[in-house]
Amino acid sequence: MTVALVGYRWDAERSGFFPDIEDAATAEWTGIDLRGDCTVPEGLAVVACSPDALRPGARVLADDVHDDAGWAHPARQRVGNLLGVTLDANRLADVLAELLIGHADDRRADRWNALRPTHRGFYEVWLGGERIVAIPRASGGAFLSENFNTANSTTLGPTYTWTENGSGMQIVSNHVEPSAIAQTDNGARAETDLDSSDMMSIHTLTIGTNTGHGASMACVRWSSSAFTMYGAGRRCINPAGNNLNAGKWVAGVYTSLGNTARTYALGAQRHRCYVSGSSILGHHVASGAETVNHTITATDTAITSGTRAGFHLFANTGVARGQLDNWSAMDLRTGRTIAVHDHAVHRASRW
Repeated sequence: MTVALVGYRWDAERSGFFPDIEDAATAEWTGIDLRGDCTVPEGLAVVACSPDALRPGARVLADDVHDDAGWAHPARQRVGNLLGVTLDANRLADVLAELLIGHADDRRADRWNALRPTHRGFYEVWLGGERIVAIPRASGGAFLSENFNTANSTTLGPTYTWTENGSGMQIVSNHVEPSAIAQTDNGARAETDLDSSDMMSIHTLTIGTNTGHGASMACVRWSSSAFTMYGAGRRCINPAGNNLNAGKWVAGVYTSLGNTARTYALGAQRHRCYVSGSSILGHHVASGAETVNHTITATDTAITSGTRAGFHLFANTGVARGQLDNWSAMDLRTGRTIAVHDHAVHRASRW
């Protein structure tokens, strides 16, 4: 069965909304509903059906439900744009798990319902009558996510309360940027605790018109009462900005834990920082790249506690500022506690 992303349409004869495929009321197909409200046609569905049932305009995701071929970055970006999300995964099963785990939100009208665990304690995704994802339920663990989609403001949010340091940041057009150029040290900590001091933090950094004017670091194990934490990312601004760095702040004083040469280009890219015990790991995913393509590791024992996370964002004198978006953080100790919805698979007669 071909897997595709399709819209919805009203079936007057059956008085209901069906995915927009040929003979949806009678054909054999299964689907995942990605609407926030099942009483309206606005929204999309992932369906597995015969390729002959697809109408013009359907976005084919895979030739088979078990297709393991990786998606190139433009394809992943197109799908993410259609759904209003940023996708990290690039294989069908992983993408579906990410959509139903990382981007579901029962509280938002423009997002689909969160998944629920089965009675056996597994988070399962079914499509085409087959289980293609099965993840055991972790006990504990927390996940934080902030997309900064709110009105322009000098107060960060809207999901969490943030404490800032440095010269100031602002939300402009649903992303964070320094409030003025020539600001070299701005940080923000989400004032919500994770469940462990072993954690990761990730965000997207977009560098605009000058590669020297955007830099950020993902920050972990941040103290709730002091400017103390670890970080990884692009610390330096021109002329020494082409490095992936690992470092620490202790009471506001930064110390490098190492760096490795890394050429930064224009566009959206991701920084990640992991800390587990005394090990620190930093990733840079370059603009247009499909997977992590640069890594730095370090070992340090100075900071053993801290259950909050955040980011640093830097600007340089010039005409452009780095823009930060889609921040998240999670525990590593137990893995993320995720939610899976039981209606991940349906036959046509059950819609």
